[in-house]
Amino acid sequence: MAEPSSGDFEPYALFDVAAYAARVRAGAEARGGHFLLGVDGPGASGKSTLAGQLARHLPEAHVVHVDDFYLPSADRPRPGAQPGAPVVPGFDLRRLREQVLAPAAGGSRWRTSGTTGGATGSGSGSSCRPVPR
Repeated sequence: MAEPSSGDFEPYALFDVAAYAARVRAGAEARGGHFLLGVDGPGASGKSTLAGQLARHLPEAHVVHVDDFYLPSADRPRPGAQPGAPVVPGFDLRRLREQVLAPAAGGSRWRTSGTTGGATGSGSGSSCRPVPR
């Protein structure tokens, strides 16, 4: 890899995605072949980029963006509306749990479908449904 100052800039590899994907696959095979992998981080930190790179190395993977589970604006809790109430994100966590997490935890495969997003469930109105075995 060339040094950045040489003029032939190549980004430094900070994380070997292929090697990590191989570790995920090996761990999944040791547990019956299923895995649920979450990627967390602040906004604009590269979560979707990393998920896409992992999916290229794990073709059986489905990428689900939690952003697809935002509640409609009218249904989101208003900050300070109830003094002392816990702060909760504006996500439909029940739908995420029912449509993604529970089927995945039970070993079911699922797919996403949405009004705008197709295979990854992007866009408002998207949903995930278990796929029969």
